[in-house]
Amino acid sequence: MVMKMRKKILPGFIYVLLCLILIVGIGILPKRPLKNIRAEDIISASVYVYPPDMNAQVADEDFEKLAKIISSLQVYGKAMDEIEPITGGGVSVELMTTNGNIEISNIGNLYLCINGKYYRGYYRPMDALDSFARKVTQ
Repeated sequence: MVMKMRKKILPGFIYVLLCLILIVGIGILPKRPLKNIRAEDIISASVYVYPPDMNAQVADEDFEKLAKIISSLQVYGKAMDEIEPITGGGVSVELMTTNGNIEISNIGNLYLCINGKYYRGYYRPMDALDSFARKVTQ
């Protein structure tokens, strides 16, 4: 009787495992492409907010908060070379890091552009980046 139960449970377990592998493989689960950014890695940072077309340098004491926000940014799906035009505002962040320059743009809290590649992004982390940039430029 125990053998019959194992024979019924094993195919179900394999089916669930294969579904999880498929979901991860096609990119449905969120990814954090900049999860390794730390405040110590940032040499300088500037933000640009549009509208109203304002920019500012990020103070050194804000690098920790900026790094936390950037490392929390989540994307899903494959990278795109272009997106459909959207109306509304956005923010851009230019980082000079010990590993090179990184350009990040939050486009209407819908798309995230990292070094020229566009991704669908999750709203909350992108909204946190937007709020941070707007505070810095005030």
